[in-house]
Amino acid sequence: MPVDLAVVEKLLQTVASEDRKVLFEHEVYDLMRAAGAVQIPATRFVPCGAELPDNLLDDFAGPQVVLKIVATGIAHKSDRGGVVFIERDREAVAGAIAEMTGAIDDAKADVRGVLVCEFLPHESASFGNELFVGIRAAREFGPIIAAGLGGVHSEYFAAHIRQGAAVATALAFETSGERFLQMFKQTVAYDILSGQARGYQRLVSDEHLVECFEAFIQLARQFCKNAGRDIPAIKELEVNPFVFRDGYMVPVDGLCHLGELAQIPVLRPINKIGNLLHPKSMAIVGASARGMNVGRVILKNLTESRFDKRHLYAIKEGMTELDGVQCVPDLASLPQKIDTVVVAVQANQVPKIVDEIIDGQLAESVILIPGGMGETEGGKEHERSMARRISQAHEDPDQGPVFLGGNCLGIQSRPGNYD
Repeated sequence: MPVDLAVVEKLLQTVASEDRKVLFEHEVYDLMRAAGAVQIPATRFVPCGAELPDNLLDDFAGPQVVLKIVATGIAHKSDRGGVVFIERDREAVAGAIAEMTGAIDDAKADVRGVLVCEFLPHESASFGNELFVGIRAAREFGPIIAAGLGGVHSEYFAAHIRQGAAVATALAFETSGERFLQMFKQTVAYDILSGQARGYQRLVSDEHLVECFEAFIQLARQFCKNAGRDIPAIKELEVNPFVFRDGYMVPVDGLCHLGELAQIPVLRPINKIGNLLHPKSMAIVGASARGMNVGRVILKNLTESRFDKRHLYAIKEGMTELDGVQCVPDLASLPQKIDTVVVAVQANQVPKIVDEIIDGQLAESVILIPGGMGETEGGKEHERSMARRISQAHEDPDQGPVFLGGNCLGIQSRPGNYD
């Protein structure tokens, strides 16, 4: 079942318009309702100071309800007395709401009201019969999805159960509900929820798990990124726990954090690392003809290694050879595209050389020896500008060179026959 993206967008816009970065619990349920893969418990939000309507409890079944404090500054409601189980009676509920909101007078808590929730007795009170499912925007990997044993002990389970057996994790753009289920089947949570563990009965079907996972994956792909509009990104969304009723998953708590995400850098052309580690051609920029500077030391090391000198070049205007290595006046005069260019010049000269290499598509890889590019305010801007230029090059069809450095201390490559 596809997620109702328009409803989710409107919800996120509403939260952003109130200058909030956190969804309230009932808003998480609204988001889950738009996802359409789970049953949503009956809830009623009562703002601070609002008069309780006569029909407040009409939608609630059973002898009890659960009252939960709604506040932007309280992460764990139970720890602050913000969760109360009480009989389903209007006067009792009214008194409990007044007591709860009055007991938390911390301004940082920012209490907004109380959520009246349907009381959901667990189908089984056995160990491990709760599930968490969450998505997160990871700077390094993009949107990810995770699922495992839920409830108040989920962190303990994750820390003390063998790696991979407590939590299943995957990249949202590289998985699907079905594929993620196969990963989830390797966890203790699946053994318990599917009734495979001794003493347990199946609580939820594979089909319902797949529907839930697919909904979270859709949300991750669509909203765990900077949308470029007036919709904030979902940085983290977690339902913990889901409980089970009549074979369906029912959320009984949830959190969602919004905000601007750090820009994910364009992937480096990792296929070109081979050009760096075992190049067939190399060039060095910055070897002095007058003295033994860093560039000249590197050149001598290269000539003394087993690298083929017929494909080694020194960039040196006005000279034909240096230490037995053929010279060319500039990078543009190289006879072919070079596998690896070593840059050993002053830091302020590096950005111009990097631009020349990228613009001319002159090299597959570049080693930047100079340090200090980011040590002054002007140098920091040069460094940021160069990083942007390199990232832009990775978006080109050629993907630009792969870079090592600045401040590279050097390489010894046995497969490349160079030092």
